[in-house]
Amino acid sequence: MCLYPEYTRVANELSDKFPGINLSAILQLVYVHSILVNPHPLPTAVCTDPDDDKFIAAALTGNAAIIISGDKHLHAISGYQGISVLSPREFTQYYLR
Repeated sequence: MCLYPEYTRVANELSDKFPGINLSAILQLVYVHSILVNPHPLPTAVCTDPDDDKFIAAALTGNAAIIISGDKHLHAISGYQGISVLSPREFTQYYLR
């Protein structure tokens, strides 16, 4: 069983779009530096897409300051409880220089 199905799903989609890029190194980085949390559901919906609330709940439980996502619903609530939502491009521009 994969502990990171969302990352694996997105990596598979990206590898189809960008066949020349090997995403296994990026996935390995995520695996090595991840902290698994068991978040509780949010008391009230935060996102217009209820499926995205789980990411906010996980970030709050893990005291994360950033969520990296291309999801427009998450971007719409960037700043909620001090959590910034950055696109992968924004993250690499600001943090991986």
